[in-house]
Amino acid sequence: MSLSSITAENGGGIVTIDQPQPARRYGNYDQFKEDAARCIREVWEPGGWHSGQCSRKRGHGPDALYCTQHGRIAQKRIAAELASQERQRLQQ
Repeated sequence: MSLSSITAENGGGIVTIDQPQPARRYGNYDQFKEDAARCIREVWEPGGWHSGQCSRKRGHGPDALYCTQHGRIAQKRIAAELASQERQRLQQ
């Protein structure tokens, strides 16, 4: 289980609280725990009925959680989302 920090203002100061994040799980019924050395992307086997965690090693993309291939896809998805939000902001 990993921790995420939440920062909140508390009257005269700032308080940081670490909250446990649920571990990622993979597979059709979430039967497999995340392997911290592998890409976090869920992929489907060529037959199409079974899913699991990508088998490539991490080190690319947002927070270095993805393999090279899925890191590029994640960065493009984030860039498209930011562009969409910017367009919506400008239209208002």
